[in-house]
Amino acid sequence: MRVARRVFSAGIIEEPVKSALGGTAEFLTSPNGCHWIKVTDAIGSCIQLFPVAGCDPIRGWSQQLEQTLQKGSTIAFTETPTTEGTKTYVHNEDGQTLVVIQAGERFDAAEGQRLFFTNKRTITQEVSIKDICIKTGPLAAAEYLLHVCQRIYNAQSRVADHHFEIIIRTMMQNLTVETPQGSDHKKGAQMTLAIYLNSQNKPAVLPKTVLQAALTGSGFLSRLAFRNTSRNLMTAALAKEGDWIKGIKEKIITGTVAGK
Repeated sequence: MRVARRVFSAGIIEEPVKSALGGTAEFLTSPNGCHWIKVTDAIGSCIQLFPVAGCDPIRGWSQQLEQTLQKGSTIAFTETPTTEGTKTYVHNEDGQTLVVIQAGERFDAAEGQRLFFTNKRTITQEVSIKDICIKTGPLAAAEYLLHVCQRIYNAQSRVADHHFEIIIRTMMQNLTVETPQGSDHKKGAQMTLAIYLNSQNKPAVLPKTVLQAALTGSGFLSRLAFRNTSRNLMTAALAKEGDWIKGIKEKIITGTVAGK
């Protein structure tokens, strides 16, 4: 649950950089623009997904390099671009070459193999939902959020995807412009997801956290599930606010059962 709270509040989660399976790996790009490394075992019964964010996916990592890294030694690489646009990292000591994986490429992955280029000893990469949203858009960030929720909560129980989608849709419904990027929108301006998707020149945007989304809802009931319940109630009473009880949280608070 601590991991889940960090995801929804800070938008940061630790993702592995090593494969837990041995089999075939593939670099995929989803329709939403989210990049993944998909590892499938030899039988095809087990699948592991790695979000490609922050670190370059590589092939050619050897066990000798992994052992050197685990001993605390620093591995120095020189980056050499090739004519195909790929990056080639050459190890200075023994000439070990690591080539960055391209979209659609398939390669063999061994169990415990490092799939992301990094010179750190850590076995995880820090993925920021905000960075994904800025680089590839809110739909890619929503796709990654769904992946994270499934992995966290479905490890011990099965939760239907639509429950997560309600939360994620609330976070992505109103976006904040981070960088205009040639658009007519100013930094800090608010825009809906529909306006963003219909914009010809799309700015870099940031989603809201769960707390921000709840506190800026259309009704006051959504604000009562968080801090300062008494103050929110008094403010709503003084302002004579109403609530149409449209959200799932409002229905839970009032005991209303939503029809199909």
